[in-house]
Amino acid sequence: MVNKLNNKLTTKDGLPKDRPVLTKKQINDQNLDLNDLAVIDSFNLSKTNYSAGLIKGLLFTAVAILIFFIPITYNGKTDMVFGIIYNFFINVLGDVGLWGISLLIAATGFLSFYGKFIAKSGRLRDYFKEDSVFHPFLYLLGGFFTMAYTLHKTTALQFPDIIVGDATGGTIIPAIVVAVFG
Repeated sequence: MVNKLNNKLTTKDGLPKDRPVLTKKQINDQNLDLNDLAVIDSFNLSKTNYSAGLIKGLLFTAVAILIFFIPITYNGKTDMVFGIIYNFFINVLGDVGLWGISLLIAATGFLSFYGKFIAKSGRLRDYFKEDSVFHPFLYLLGGFFTMAYTLHKTTALQFPDIIVGDATGGTIIPAIVVAVFG
């Protein structure tokens, strides 16, 4: 009984009958919005495109498992592949990496302020228009604290311990900000 019902509702490939089978070219030609779930549910991929997507998905999943979950020993230390790559870049970049991150955070603060309050149109206005009025100020504050820590660590400028001490900025910037950026 179930097989008879399934035969009526599906094609010989097991795909629902009421949905057209489209190739990648047809999807691109029709300019379909693939971020809309209703659009995605309205068609099926061709068997070739479905198989290619499945193979790519499995391959990238295997690579991700290797990089993030399989420990290896390198130079006498056991770590994940991602950790080895990350530590390599942190060691190579050093203060240049810290400055790059700090400048990026500060620039985000200024650009968000400009995009939210000054720009009347354009990409920055479009990007930041949905942020609340508090976001640009928080971005600027983050930029200030990050720059203060970077200047404190790489120049002779001194800032209060409440900003750059080991219990505040000295913990947050290297352990979290640099780690997330890396």
